[in-house]
Amino acid sequence: MTRDESLADGVRRLLAEGLGAALGELHRPAAERDAAVHECRKQLKVLRALVRLARADMRESVFDRWNTGLRDAGRALAPARDAAAVVECVDGLLAAPDLDPADAAALASCRETLLERSGAPAEEESSGTGIPAAKARLVALLNGLETSPLRGRESEGKVLLEGLRASHCAARCAWKKVAACGGVAEAHEWRKRAKDLRYQVDLLVGAWPAMCAVLESELHRLTDALGLANDLAAVEAALGAGADPRVTALLAARRDAALAEALALGALLHGEPPRRAAARLAGWWLANVEKERG
Repeated sequence: MTRDESLADGVRRLLAEGLGAALGELHRPAAERDAAVHECRKQLKVLRALVRLARADMRESVFDRWNTGLRDAGRALAPARDAAAVVECVDGLLAAPDLDPADAAALASCRETLLERSGAPAEEESSGTGIPAAKARLVALLNGLETSPLRGRESEGKVLLEGLRASHCAARCAWKKVAACGGVAEAHEWRKRAKDLRYQVDLLVGAWPAMCAVLESELHRLTDALGLANDLAAVEAALGAGADPRVTALLAARRDAALAEALALGALLHGEPPRRAAARLAGWWLANVEKERG
């Protein structure tokens, strides 16, 4: 967002631009399908983080429409992305310079198995999901964007403070659950909530570019570590109980290492009380807005 526009105008502009960009990705050639789906889903996550950030100034029905619409569009694309992600994860493991040759051979065999199982895009397209369904949901949202979804009844400071506090609180709770049990579902939830926070910091980077860039970078490290842990668990699930024991052991070891890195970062990023952390960033934004609008 820019500091010289109101929050309502900024949210409307970003939603329009983001929906346009997401739809543009879905119109890329079929040969670029995997990359297009990946980029589109990332854009939808940014927009959901934006909607959550501004929720305090939305009617609940409006928030639900946007949150549900963006979520459902992303879910329609999930099967296509998930199939590509597990192969990409194995490719990353195969590229590691310290990989044992026997592990490499076992992984290469598993990669072939995963490729054989990943051929379902045509079925997706005909079952009411996939790219056509995602396009329809995004077009419907874009057509309803004649005015800002914000009411303009709450001060910008209150809206940002509440949105950031909710995101910090959700991420902190998710981190604590992973620290307690280390479960796959819990780590996946933590990653989603940490991504909300990361994207919101990036949206408010104009508050203090140097400081926000550092915070966003560390949140990016966190979501990357959690993403790797999630992908490794997905590979293990895709291979099933009959997987090569060498591969299973390697996946578990790499996932443990990724979670350990994430938990260490979580202690630094989520250790502060949510309201205090939110007030700091909201305060930076408001101070710069007042100076800009003078």
